[in-house]
Amino acid sequence: MENIYLYTYETFGEQQADRYRDRLFAIFEQLSQTPHLGPVYRGTTRRFVSGQHLIYYRIQRDGIIIARVDHGRQRRY
Repeated sequence: MENIYLYTYETFGEQQADRYRDRLFAIFEQLSQTPHLGPVYRGTTRRFVSGQHLIYYRIQRDGIIIARVDHGRQRRY
């Protein structure tokens, strides 16, 4: 999250970085409330698509663990 924020801040400015961060945290909150929104991706990892973001997470007993957040334009290996 820090890298995402810093990149957005340096590229688009503080206000956009704050909006971007707040939107991602709102999505994380939504996923914590309804964790089965994202289909199973691999094993126990789920993937939720929001706009151009791919959010990978795992459901735990007491919530979710965000494993990674990719932008749709990022190259995945």
